[in-house]
Amino acid sequence: MEARLRQFGLLVAVLCATTAAYGNWVDNFDDGTFDQGWIFSDSVNAAIASPGDAAATPTPTFEARVISPGDYLAINSLTGDPRSPVMTYGFTPDVFSNVWVRGLVNVDTTTGSNCDIGLVARGDLTIGNAYVLTLDLATGAFDITKVTGLTSQVGIGHVGNLVTNPDQNTYFMEFDVRDVSPVKLIGRLYEDATMANLIAEVSALDSSSPHLAGVSGVVVAVNEQGNPPTPIGGTFDNVSSQTIPEPATLSLLALGGLAALARRRRRK
Repeated sequence: MEARLRQFGLLVAVLCATTAAYGNWVDNFDDGTFDQGWIFSDSVNAAIASPGDAAATPTPTFEARVISPGDYLAINSLTGDPRSPVMTYGFTPDVFSNVWVRGLVNVDTTTGSNCDIGLVARGDLTIGNAYVLTLDLATGAFDITKVTGLTSQVGIGHVGNLVTNPDQNTYFMEFDVRDVSPVKLIGRLYEDATMANLIAEVSALDSSSPHLAGVSGVVVAVNEQGNPPTPIGGTFDNVSSQTIPEPATLSLLALGGLAALARRRRRK
């Protein structure tokens, strides 16, 4: 039995080591710095700002910086006006198709923000396309939205009012986006990063001119349901983007792991 457990452990290690070779990324904002090459923009300028800039030119509207101590990402309005900007987002340049995007949201529960806060998948932000998973910090609603051309926003998945006082807690979110005809989207909200306690799940299908691939990241949007709405304000940590392996790829990886085990046994 012990030998079999060792062999099983080796197989798992082979699979994990191989799947980790995909173009994945994670940013824990350790030591008060960005680990990835983040790019930030907003709904006003449709321009690019680097981390730490006072925002995209020509009109500074927001800032994105790592807060230390605490080591988390904070995105905040500089205008104090909930009408401008109405949306701010951050992403890395890596392009994904089938993807898990994950992260802690509302890390700082003292900001008083009642914005929509969440994750971005398959974003082509040169033309304003993306799938967005958000938690409404005013009402507790959990939504999947298809954004096209930045101006067209269509809700394609919704679970209503599932969290009491959502702005007073930190959550772990997962956005599962895969396939192309139709695109299958699943959003999950957990109590924490252990993913042990699922609070809610929302799902959607998109077959109408779906977004096929793009960047992953985070988003904060002004919430018109807020009473009154607050300016842009959102905090994030442990943000990651990971390719979902194809089933055939997993089968090949498993066969490769078994072959490695067989060679090891023959050498013994």
